[in-house]
Amino acid sequence: MADRERLKAQFNGQYVLGSSGYIGLMLQQAQDDYDDTEYGLKDVDRSLYTLSFGATPLRTLTYSLHAGIQQYEYDQVSTSRGDEWTLLTDNQSLVAGMDIGWEALENQLQLNLAYRYTQSTGELSQTNTAATAADPVIPLPDLDTRIHTVELEAEYFLDLQTTLIARAVYEDYEADNWSFDGIGPIANDGRRDYLTGGMSTPNHHAALIELGVRYQC
Repeated sequence: MADRERLKAQFNGQYVLGSSGYIGLMLQQAQDDYDDTEYGLKDVDRSLYTLSFGATPLRTLTYSLHAGIQQYEYDQVSTSRGDEWTLLTDNQSLVAGMDIGWEALENQLQLNLAYRYTQSTGELSQTNTAATAADPVIPLPDLDTRIHTVELEAEYFLDLQTTLIARAVYEDYEADNWSFDGIGPIANDGRRDYLTGGMSTPNHHAALIELGVRYQC
């Protein structure tokens, strides 16, 4: 039987700057406990801190900026061939972005630009009851991920019911992942062979273009 308990606390605050701006702060702490789970995920600790700023310097122009830190800790327990091992994962991410909205043509054309940046690092610590001084647990390398995303959207209000939408998204994804990099179809950890998928780290540079119509009855 699995039993999960969640404890969560969150604070949201906003300070208004005159009539056209604001500063916001969000703090969140959460913990999930799986007390009755003998093997598998035991608990998850999550911390989120975000600072934001926004303004409307002109009637037709708005913008906002945000930056934050996200931290997740996962504690797992498993067994293999009678040996029990634990894995503690500490993942920390820096997240930042901006949004700009401009009414290029009054009541007719709206342009939106968004940018997102994520830098994430995962540290893994493991133990194994079968480990000895002569055969210790091999430390796992860190996991590093970096993502840049740019999005441009245009909305043309044809009439009160119909809106034409064009959207373009570009994403640059790069990761340093030991579970993919340099591993062939068959891997060996010094004790036994493993059959893998022969995959590589999914680094990519991707672009997406969307065209659509929104109609409201």
